[in-house]
Amino acid sequence: MDRDELSKVASMEAMREAWTDDRLDDLANRMDQGFDRVDRDVRELRAETRVGFERVDREIADVRAEMKAGFDRVDGEFHQVRSEMKAGFDRVEARSEVRFDAIHHALHGLQRTMLQIGGGLIGTLLVVTASVLASHL
Repeated sequence: MDRDELSKVASMEAMREAWTDDRLDDLANRMDQGFDRVDRDVRELRAETRVGFERVDREIADVRAEMKAGFDRVDGEFHQVRSEMKAGFDRVEARSEVRFDAIHHALHGLQRTMLQIGGGLIGTLLVVTASVLASHL
């Protein structure tokens, strides 16, 4: 061993001999105080953590309430838009029915007119044919 190492070993041996009951008691007291401080710090940290989580829980509840109110408002607006659309479609359907009724009546009138004209032409054709036949006889 070199000189520095020997000095360190001698210093350590002197320290070992210097450990008295008073020094051990002092060390024990300092350790107890340190553990007490650590225990206090842990309790404070737990309390701060609990308060923080309670605040976060309240904020989450507030956000949920705001979201629910927003979704309820959107649902109401969708129902309103849906009602407006249904009313519009009902108006279009009612107008369509009126138009289809008018078209139906017009077609019915056209059909009646065509039957009358066709019947008149057939009647005229029969009269002409009968006249032609009667004049050749």
